[in-house]
Amino acid sequence: MKKILVWLLAAGLAPAVCGYEFQVSPVTQLGPLAPDQHRTDVNGEADCGLLWVTTDIPQLKLSSVFGSRGQEKTQDGYAIYFTQGTAYLTLSAPGFKTLRWELNLPEKGMKDRQYAAQIQAIGQDPAGFSFSKHLLKGSFQQNQLGLHSRFSGGETATVKIDTDLPFAVLEQELLIPGSYRLKGGKTAAPYYLVVPGGTPLKQVICRDLLKGDIPWETVLEAKGDYRLDLSWGLADNSQSVAAEVKQQLKNRMK
Repeated sequence: MKKILVWLLAAGLAPAVCGYEFQVSPVTQLGPLAPDQHRTDVNGEADCGLLWVTTDIPQLKLSSVFGSRGQEKTQDGYAIYFTQGTAYLTLSAPGFKTLRWELNLPEKGMKDRQYAAQIQAIGQDPAGFSFSKHLLKGSFQQNQLGLHSRFSGGETATVKIDTDLPFAVLEQELLIPGSYRLKGGKTAAPYYLVVPGGTPLKQVICRDLLKGDIPWETVLEAKGDYRLDLSWGLADNSQSVAAEVKQQLKNRMK
């Protein structure tokens, strides 16, 4: 049975990853910018670099700590201008787990050059998540810097939730109504919850639905920053692998 299962896995019939994730290709250099492609940074000084991204992922957002000089939709994906010094991009999209994409560019970064890369989706649609079929696991910790809460002011704590699940799932099933307010949008993780200082964690999260080593007695301190990472998989993983493979093989033979 083990030999058969290994063969099936090698043949690409393994169960899909739960939730969508980004799969990125290496970044390749195409050469210098054409005369009509030059664009300078916000100071009007250094030339930006141009990254051509081939992808069919809708509502994809690519951001940089150095800022973007424009993201334009193309027939095959996006054209993004980024300033010199950009070493990585943050990828986000509805239903996807946020990814820090290390570009591995030369020291001078994307200055005055064209680059190309591909971004694909792997996994299954997290919109179909069900607590009856899947197991939700989490890890919780406090961020010592506490930047979000300190800059937001007031006697509140901030809980950053990183997950590939849609916020609607968390809102309906996991988060306790009235215990928080949402800071920012619902379209893509990470999500930021603002909670009154002194609120116990177990009054914000439904503890019966979340597995993992979670310190439920934690009191969310005012001006404190916290992070909750959520992952999910099949509830009965010990028996589900072979069943999933068999079902996928049956579907391909129809």
